[in-house]
Amino acid sequence: MLVLYVLYTGGQSCLSNTTVIKRILFISGLGADEQAFSRIGILPYEKIYIKWLPSLEGETLEVYTQRLIRHYSITGSDILVGLSFGGLICQCIASMLKNNIVILLSSFRTKEDLKVTFRVPLKLGLHKLMPAFRIPIIDLIVAKILNGGTQESTPVLKNMLKNTDYKLMKWSLNAIADSKVIDIEETKVFSFIGTKDFIVKEWGNTNLVIVEGGSHFMTFDESEFITQSIIDILHQNG
Repeated sequence: MLVLYVLYTGGQSCLSNTTVIKRILFISGLGADEQAFSRIGILPYEKIYIKWLPSLEGETLEVYTQRLIRHYSITGSDILVGLSFGGLICQCIASMLKNNIVILLSSFRTKEDLKVTFRVPLKLGLHKLMPAFRIPIIDLIVAKILNGGTQESTPVLKNMLKNTDYKLMKWSLNAIADSKVIDIEETKVFSFIGTKDFIVKEWGNTNLVIVEGGSHFMTFDESEFITQSIIDILHQNG
């Protein structure tokens, strides 16, 4: 799924006048919400779940990202975690705010990092034929693509897809089709891709982790491993 949820907590929280709680922001993928991260365990930072804003007519990825930054008071000190399309947004944020750490889960840099069954339709512009409304019978098919057929997470995916903003999804697919590699050389990027991901292929990254049996929705199906991996990254680089 290409694939943002924010439960905004009102900006940075202060323990005192000099101590600021570090935040880790989670941005979900297309058709998803905070349920995608519901199995992520306790982390040493405050967890913030970013919620998608409605897209505006003719809005570019960069302009949309700037609106998110303003709306949720995102800063360069925040750790960014993105699932699928949410990872592309994280990269865009980091290019503007110079965040130190970006963690990509089942994510990509451009459409070239997608498997051929998804890359070619985007290149051909077939996504433009997609209706901007929900077709219920498609939900189950999409769920199986996202989780590799895992039964446990299928109900969660179907529930999220039921509430999807298909106008936003169509805009997001167009943003992916037009995307170019984002320059974030100053940022430490950690990428996790599952062997059962039907959407994203392995792409070169110094900090690439291949998750055996992981699907595109491994934030749910492989949550214990993902949680511990995030904790390790924060302890080593925080």
